[in-house]
Parts: sequence; structure tokens; C-alpha cells
Amino acid sequence: MQSHSKYFQNRKSESNRTIEEGGDFTDPITADDKYSLSSNYASGTLTYDYGESSNEKLDKPILIVEGFDETDYVNPATLWIWERDKPKDYNSFLEKKLRQVQLLKDRLETNGYDIVHLNFDESTDYMQNSAYLVQKAIKVLKNQSEREEDIVIIGLSSGGVIAKYALADWEKRFSEDHEVRLNVAFD
Repeated sequence: MQSHSKYFQNRKSESNRTIEEGGDFTDPITADDKYSLSSNYASGTLTYDYGESSNEKLDKPILIVEGFDETDYVNPATLWIWERDKPKDYNSFLEKKLRQVQLLKDRLETNGYDIVHLNFDESTDYMQNSAYLVQKAIKVLKNQSEREEDIVIIGLSSGGVIAKYALADWEKRFSEDHEVRLNVAFD
């Protein structure tokens, strides 16, 4: 993810934090719980893309929860695209989608929002396992932020369902507030 935001390398960092090309910080995370039918804990990566006015503090965090990531399992060049879309090839299809995402990203950053992307290591894991990882991401954001606003979650495709499950499960199992003010799911 490339950004026009300003980054500083003297940020308080954890030992396993890395700095990606373009200045984004990444943190590997692992869920605190696992689904009873699963043999392992869900894991993933949080990528931080700070808004223009944030000075590397999570003032207005937006957590983007990915959905099923087909490129983990299929060669993108061989994917069948719906006839109505009619892209010349998969790369032109991806370029169009990336331009749309970049426009949204630029608007959010310009308005001071900090984008934190949750990428699952295994996007086909049990939904419950993935939801526990979303809960862990929320805990991380709550601990790191000096927020002006509560957290906003945007779930992409199945990520929307997973985020909704994570919040509902949180409200059943935990007494503390998750501090999420808005959960948006879209496909």
C-alpha cells in the first residue's frame, strides 16, 4: 500500500514491527482464542496507514477486515471473470478496483482517518477463528490509540460477516466495551 502520508521512524515500536515500502508499519498478530473444532489459533498482519493529521497516533482508526483472498489459492491470471464485467484481462480488472480503493483511501486519509488493514494468514479458516483474530485486532487498536473517535470497522465480503460475528461474540463474552462505533459490511 503506497501513501502520501508522512511517517516517522522514531515511533514507539514493538520488537516484531516492520516498516513496509511506502512507510506503512506492519504488526503480526495471533488470536487469543481458538474455535473448539480448530487445532490452531488464527493469525494475520495489521498494516497501519496513518492519516495526514495523525502524527502516527491512531486518532480516528478504521479497521479494514479482508474477506476471502482468492489469490492465496488460485493463479489470478486463470480466474474466470463474469461476462458483464468484460475486462481484457485480470490485471486490468485489478487496476480498476485498485483505483477505486485508492480514491477512498485518499479521501479517508485527507480527513485524518487512520487505516489499519487486517490481512488473515488463512482466509479460509473457521469463521469463529477469524472472528477471534478481529477481536484481537480491536484490542490492539484500543491499546495503541489516543482516539478522538471510537473504532470504525469496514468488512469486505466475508470479512463483513466475520466482523459482525466478532462484535456479537464480544458483547456476549466480555464485560468491557469494544469501543466500535460503526461496523460496515459490503460485498
